[in-house]
Amino acid sequence: MARMLSRLPRLGDTVGLMLDPTFYLFEKYLRHGPVFTVKTPYQTYTVLAGADAATFMSSKEGRECLTVGSSWRFVEEQFGGRDSLVAVDGPQHKQWRTLLQRGYSREAIAGRYAEAVDVIDDAVDKHWKPGQSVPVLPAMQKLSIAQVGTFVGGVRPTDNDIEDIALVTRDILKIAPVQHIPKFMLRLPRYVNARSRMVGVAQSAIALARGTQAGEGPSQSALLDDILESCADDPDATNQRNMLFHSVLPYFAGVETTSATATYALYLILKHPTVLARIQHEVDAMFATGDITHDGLFQATPVLHGAVMEAMRLHPIASFIIRVAAQDFEFHGHRIRRGEGVF
Repeated sequence: MARMLSRLPRLGDTVGLMLDPTFYLFEKYLRHGPVFTVKTPYQTYTVLAGADAATFMSSKEGRECLTVGSSWRFVEEQFGGRDSLVAVDGPQHKQWRTLLQRGYSREAIAGRYAEAVDVIDDAVDKHWKPGQSVPVLPAMQKLSIAQVGTFVGGVRPTDNDIEDIALVTRDILKIAPVQHIPKFMLRLPRYVNARSRMVGVAQSAIALARGTQAGEGPSQSALLDDILESCADDPDATNQRNMLFHSVLPYFAGVETTSATATYALYLILKHPTVLARIQHEVDAMFATGDITHDGLFQATPVLHGAVMEAMRLHPIASFIIRVAAQDFEFHGHRIRRGEGVF
């Protein structure tokens, strides 16, 4: 695929990255080695590939040479944010992670596994009709959005909300962190209206969380609780400015990877009937015991857990990260200049 698409200047790399970025970059790595470039109509990126690249990325030198840069700035600007969790490095990033980590941890779903099953049952009843063909990835995306909204976003999204959130995240991720389409596409009414409705969902969730703080019912989102609490002592208004963006960030941070992994896992499980039978047996036994807990879930379903892990190994979703060179440096004899975009 890489050789064929390379005959299309700039456009070839764009198509390859949109179709199957992992396979495309791996093919280029086999052809060109640990350092090569990919070119889109909007920017040229230097790719550092292989085990040495992974080691370099996590080393002290790598952390000094590479920065998050402006890769995610466009995303946060869509929701009025600046210097948010995904757009800063160093101590400021660590501070954000400390503030927001509870909302992204297992605590977000603690004591709510029955509700999670209800969300799944509802999605299956609507989108997985017996006897009908199901486009699995879009169906998994809808389920992921429903669960993220319910347990992290602070409100269970309606079917229309899910469609809007899916459209907005899909279109934004075609521009950032790697631009595939012109930015004017996000000025079209279908996107602008969907984003406005998505903002409305987030604002409703924030209002609900404020009510929870005032004693009006149980908490629906540890993430929103912590965001609101951080705004009480916020002298430079940084937390306040990023409140809306951090409220919708979970839809960008987890839906695509989760739904793609679940799709591959389902494919592999159905491809191996003996594994499917073992999973059905252990899941039936788990539900027969009554309430589901986090520890009990993983203890009771080792085959299911192993199948998901194997899907992640065979079909890695997040195969690269995007950084900007903070200074000139060398990698495998190649000089990378300050300001270059780096995969």
